[in-house]
Amino acid sequence: KASEIQTDAGFLDYQIISWNKQQVIIHRENEMFAVHWQIKEKIVITLCQHD
Repeated sequence: KASEIQTDAGFLDYQIISWNKQQVIIHRENEMFAVHWQIKEKIVITLCQHD
């Protein structure tokens, strides 16, 4: 299921392929983002600026 995130540079498109892997790192130009998710009653997705 594809998602779209708005950043200072515009929109960031990504797709989570496997829910079993709890994190994915997204590289975009000079920026790097870490997407974390937890599966409980519902899915919680957190987008963090990656250092």
